Amino acid sequence: AAEAEAAANSNSSSKDSGGPSELQEKATWARKEAAYVLEQVEKSRACAAEGRVLEAIQASRIVRQACTRSTLGTDLAVDALVAHGRLEEAIEEAEDGVAKLPQEPSLVLTLARLKSLKGRHADAEQLLTNLLVPAATDTLEARTPEVQAAYERAGKALESLRAALEHKILGNAAYSAGQYER
Repeated sequence: AAEAEAAANSNSSSKDSGGPSELQEKATWARKEAAYVLEQVEKSRACAAEGRVLEAIQASRIVRQACTRSTLGTDLAVDALVAHGRLEEAIEEAEDGVAKLPQEPSLVLTLARLKSLKGRHADAEQLLTNLLVPAATDTLEARTPEVQAAYERAGKALESLRAALEHKILGNAAYSAGQYER
């Protein structure tokens, strides 16, 4: 859409006498499509804030269909569902997003966070481990700063999850041994 808009802007100064060119028509269509998608983003956010979760999810799915290489649609749906306590459905949306963009670390991180919130710590740990193992073989130069930051967040999340599980185990053992205070 951005390329089409740039092409339209460059061609707007030199109009053809025979009417709009094919490129201008494509640019016009792309502008309309981009405006519609932006409307759906705002609609999703507004509906989620007002508690109209189904409408928010419908709008976010339109965004996901239009922006196939972006996590925005999935993020909008997950945020709306989590804000209203619908974790199971949020997990399903995140899993669907990961299935469509399996190499997107931010989606895997979101899914792991949701599973951890739901008490599925082993699943969350496995997701983060699977994400980080192939990442260790990647070259740092090939990553964008956003992807690198997502991998760093995933590493920190994995460390935090493991520490929390360890403290939970120690806490339960201490409690059963009668050690109530630390």
